[in-house]
Amino acid sequence: MVGQITYTEDQILFILRLTLEKENRNVILHKYQESFGKPLTASQLRYVKTKYGRDAEFG
Repeated sequence: MVGQITYTEDQILFILRLTLEKENRNVILHKYQESFGKPLTASQLRYVKTKYGRDAEFG
């Protein structure tokens, strides 16, 4: 799809790991930017959690 952001497996696992650790949303956004060198918005975070949170491939 045109304009759709894709995430690497590392990025997805990073977000899901912090989510399972019950990290605050703002902490996840900050750590994501530190780790990957690009910002993640709250809506992007919600998208990743919704799309991959129950995916068997990502545990």
